[in-house]
Amino acid sequence: MKNMSLEKIAQACGGVYHGSEEMKQSIVESITTDSRQAAKGCLFVAIPGERVDGHDFIPSVFEKGALAVLSEKELENPARDPRDEMPKPVLRTDVLDMKDLKEGMILKGTVRNVIDFGAFVDIGVHQDGLVHISEMTERYIKHPLEAVSVGDVVDVRVIGVDLKKKRISLSMKGIK
Repeated sequence: MKNMSLEKIAQACGGVYHGSEEMKQSIVESITTDSRQAAKGCLFVAIPGERVDGHDFIPSVFEKGALAVLSEKELENPARDPRDEMPKPVLRTDVLDMKDLKEGMILKGTVRNVIDFGAFVDIGVHQDGLVHISEMTERYIKHPLEAVSVGDVVDVRVIGVDLKKKRISLSMKGIK
């Protein structure tokens, strides 16, 4: 990336730079969306739809000497959780609680969180179910993001319910 000032980056994106005059000409040497990678001369960009907690990591970005760009939505409410804006799962009238779940049931759900070992899916009961990475696809995947992303509406099969531990095991394999 050719070193550019904040003002020129804003212009290139069709935007306008809003900030102090001394920062306007700051040279950006790299760009990242990961606050852990922020460093002096780096522009940290908070992508809309990803959780941004301005009270926690934004100050650490500035402490490292980086610059930051937040979306208008983040500036309005920096601690918002974008998962709250996702579509709600299509609920079945016969499944209202964990005790209503039976092994083999096919349900629709919304992916609420993706982690290294699987994805949590909201199926309309008070507890999200886990689809382990090994239960996502018939083929091998290195990371669950290869199969699903937050907000996806997916079909899942109940493969286990542990009422005592409040755990729901789900599978996406073999569902057409």
